Amino acid sequence: MRKIVAISGCLAVVLWNCFTAASAQSPGSSGPPGAPSPTPPAMKPSASNVAGEVHGDPAAGRAIFFDAGQTENCRFCHTLGDRGGHVGPDLRKVATMPARDLFLRIVAPRSAAGSAFAAIAVTMKDGQRFVGVKRDEAPDAMRLYDTSSVPPVLRTLLKTSVAAINEADEPAMPSDYASRYSLKQLLDLVAFVKSMDPTSRAGVTLKDLF
Repeated sequence: MRKIVAISGCLAVVLWNCFTAASAQSPGSSGPPGAPSPTPPAMKPSASNVAGEVHGDPAAGRAIFFDAGQTENCRFCHTLGDRGGHVGPDLRKVATMPARDLFLRIVAPRSAAGSAFAAIAVTMKDGQRFVGVKRDEAPDAMRLYDTSSVPPVLRTLLKTSVAAINEADEPAMPSDYASRYSLKQLLDLVAFVKSMDPTSRAGVTLKDLF
């Protein structure tokens, strides 16, 4: 909850800055004698209108998603068709979600308890502890994507060496994307995911994230 409040506060500051900048540049701003009369307050751009004019760029979002120069980006865990990793779900399956919900899942990920992508903690008999997402298992072993490593490492754990398996306290998805990416980059990522929604014809704007 604190993360969401902090994020909302940051968005409010960004919108206020956009609003004041737009107002300062508007033709109705006060000026020297002879300048046009001030624009009536009702005609000045509101923060909401400015936010509606800031559009996400799907192409820029795709570049961020598949950036080979970054070791901590989406492609290592999420699949898009035949590209990407298998730690998390194929993002085409969540493309129909509202833009705001996608944004919140990126900056404040929730637990996936009960799903195939739930984070688990495996404690070994020798004291080692691995946290991640189970890929599959056989009668004598299980394979786990160790998300404590970046990018995640696929480990094979012998069941005879396992002491306990519990639900992890935190989701497998990193929770620091709000500080790792700028607000515009996050908007671009959401726009990229939404571009895979066959029912969506409109683009994504900053206003859609509220």
